[in-house]
Amino acid sequence: MTFDPINGPGGQLLAHDGEWVDPLCLADKDITLERIATGLANRCRYHGWTLKYYSVAEHCVLLSRAALGAGKEKLARVVLLHDAAEAFFWDIPSPFKRDARWRELIGRLDWQIEQLQHRIFHRYVGPDYVRQAEMCHLLDEAIRAVEMKALFGVTADGSDSVGDFTLPRIEFMPPEEARAVWCETARAIGLSNADWRYHGADKW
Repeated sequence: MTFDPINGPGGQLLAHDGEWVDPLCLADKDITLERIATGLANRCRYHGWTLKYYSVAEHCVLLSRAALGAGKEKLARVVLLHDAAEAFFWDIPSPFKRDARWRELIGRLDWQIEQLQHRIFHRYVGPDYVRQAEMCHLLDEAIRAVEMKALFGVTADGSDSVGDFTLPRIEFMPPEEARAVWCETARAIGLSNADWRYHGADKW
């Protein structure tokens, strides 16, 4: 069989581990912690328009550390994984989501991303992850003030703590370090590729 050496057989993408993956038709074996870590470590927050490189992986690690510091281990799993779908799909910039000219197309893609994110949560955390959703969103919003100051030199409303949670400082990890630290954090909070907490996840 011959195929495009860049896009692979059937338009698939080549992963860092040498396997071909179709992000539009992901099998269970295609979703691994290492691929999530690699994808997020190589994606810069805020579309790359930052003063320093700051990966999505580091963003998730910082939130997970904040949750662990407050003794919230299940929340630590949720926030570490809350952007995991971006490892397979690029995050969609907010202006496109709000523009009526793009709404139908972006809406369909956004739905795909949301379904994949639910699938990942179900696999690694279990269906009760929804109980952590509100606090996950709160932490995700709270850290923006820290990020705005560190990445853009902009002072935004907010502080380095919210409730029982203390938000760590950004370390500006390079991609290789961010990937390693994300994987180490995943192992430390009990995440594993062998974990299958929701047996219906393969039918999404």
